[in-house]
This record gives sequence, C-alpha cells and structure tokens, in this order.
Amino acid sequence: MNNDELKRKYREKIDEVVNNPSTIPGIFNYCDRWCERCSFTSRCTTFLMDEFREKNKNSDSDNADFWQDLSFIFEVTKDMLEEKINELGIDADEISSIADDLDLTKRKEVKSEAEKLSFKYALEVGKWLKNNTDYINDKSEQLNIIDNNFSVTVNDAIDVIQWYQYFITPKVARAYSSKIFPNDKFEDDDKQGSAKVALIAIDKSIKAHNFLLNNFAEKEDEILDFLVGLTKIKKLLLRDFPNAMDFIRPGFDEIK
Repeated sequence: MNNDELKRKYREKIDEVVNNPSTIPGIFNYCDRWCERCSFTSRCTTFLMDEFREKNKNSDSDNADFWQDLSFIFEVTKDMLEEKINELGIDADEISSIADDLDLTKRKEVKSEAEKLSFKYALEVGKWLKNNTDYINDKSEQLNIIDNNFSVTVNDAIDVIQWYQYFITPKVARAYSSKIFPNDKFEDDDKQGSAKVALIAIDKSIKAHNFLLNNFAEKEDEILDFLVGLTKIKKLLLRDFPNAMDFIRPGFDEIK
C-alpha cells in the first residue's frame, strides 16, 4: 500500500469516527486514561483511533512503521484542518500570529505548590512500592489464607496507587497552567475540569492507601505519610479551584 492509499485510509477512519453520532466530543480530555476499566471506549474518538492504529500497524515504538503511522495521522489531520479553515473563510496568517502570541514555550514555567507535592508523592510512593515488593506479596498471601478475597483487594489497591502515581502531577500542572488565560471561558472550564480529574484520582488513591493502612500495620507510618501528602494536595486544589467538582465532564458526569 503506497503513501497516498495509507493517507486515504486514515482520512476515511477519522471521518468515520468524528462523524459517528455515538461518540462523545472531548470525553478524552477529562478521563483517567484507564481504558481497560472504562465503559465509554466505544464512544471515545481517541480510543477508537488508537484501536484502529493497533489493528493496522505494529505499535512497537522502536519500529519504524510506528513513526510512519503517526506521521500519516498528523499529515491527514493537518490537511483536514487546513480545509476547514478555508471552508470557514478564516485567515490562516491571523491564526499563525495569534499562535505566536500564545506560544507557551516563551512563558515562564508554572510550578505550583500542589504540583511540587504531587511530584514528590509520585517519586516517594514509587520507591516505597519497589522496596516493599516482597512484603506486599507476603502480606497478600497471609491475608488470603484468612479470606481469599483479600489478595484480589490488595492487588486492586496496588494497581490503583500505581496507575495514578504519575497521573496526578500532569493534571495538577494543567489546572494551574490554565490560569495563563484567566479571562477565557474555555481556559476556565479546562482548569476546573483538569482539577476535578486530579481530585478524583487523589480520592481513589486515598481510598487505596486507606485499605493498605488497615491491613499493613507494620507500614502504618509510611502509609500515613502518603495520605498526609495526598490530603495536602487535595486541600490546595479545592482552595484554588473551588468550583472544580461542579464541572460536568463530557460523558462521565452527564445525565444519561
């Protein structure tokens, strides 16, 4: 299949996914990226395109086909965007000028206290999990002797902690970075939505740590430190984004 045929193939798939009435616009912006546990994958454009790519190409990032595959997606998206701009009669030069004015690479990096704390938490909990692998496995086996549901719950708690370990920081950073455009309606919504996703991830992590706290008596002090850190981050987010939990995430929070 030559390049033109591949581009046509991707364009047809993008048109199909975007114009599918069952897809939920923007749902991927405020999710936790845990597709395996999501009931909206069939309505998410990002998941559907990733699934299409996985089925049609080797997704190994070390494979040249992977990068070629991404290149076609970017080319097709660029072509479609240019066509839409022309269709709407928008001045492309004006858009370029605005983009230059809003170039985030020229802005001072935002480092909020919540972001610093979340990054610290990610590093420390990662070290703790690595250093306590044997303890966690042994404890899980001991608990399983008492109740065979315990091993599943311990594994679930660890899975939750690991999944959100590095997820919280970028969402916190996005929430605070959005303050760059404080008078823009989209930016206000985006910072509230990003803060809400971070808060949800924090609450799930707190619940997982609480389970470990109740069953890993020997590690009480260390687990309490993680809970204190997560609680501090949560308080900062709720202070700086008091309307975050009122944000309606597409799909997830909408009335069915």
